[in-house]
Amino acid sequence: MEIVKANDIMALIQCSECNKEISDKAKKCPYCGCPNRKKKLSRKAKRIIIMILLIILTIAGVWYYNYEQRRREEALRELDEYIESLSYPPRPDSYEQLSAMIIGDSFYKPISPQHMQALRIEYTKYQSMGTPFKSTPFYYDWDSYKGFFRK
Repeated sequence: MEIVKANDIMALIQCSECNKEISDKAKKCPYCGCPNRKKKLSRKAKRIIIMILLIILTIAGVWYYNYEQRRREEALRELDEYIESLSYPPRPDSYEQLSAMIIGDSFYKPISPQHMQALRIEYTKYQSMGTPFKSTPFYYDWDSYKGFFRK
């Protein structure tokens, strides 16, 4: 049994002139004499090309990972904002809208009878003083009141 080394393996290629199959190791075609112009890359050149490709793939992978992270964080932020908007009532624009929320005639209701009573007292105080609704804490500080309501 004969042992064949990796360097001894020949591949057949076509001659650029006569299109007949010749060895890739032949310096010229044995049929027409045309020189074999196939140039091989040296091992060093192949390694350099592979290293450059690996560097490019690594850079692309890091960029894509960072891009996906930013996209994921933005989606989570938007989801949190959406959930927040569903959890609490929107800011009322008038005493009438607030009154409907306090007595439970809207989608949102006070979370307890104590909260309902506290809201009614404060609501009545500002309304009886003739304070414009947009000057009351119900309007300009709605974030501290919206937690008094639930769906």
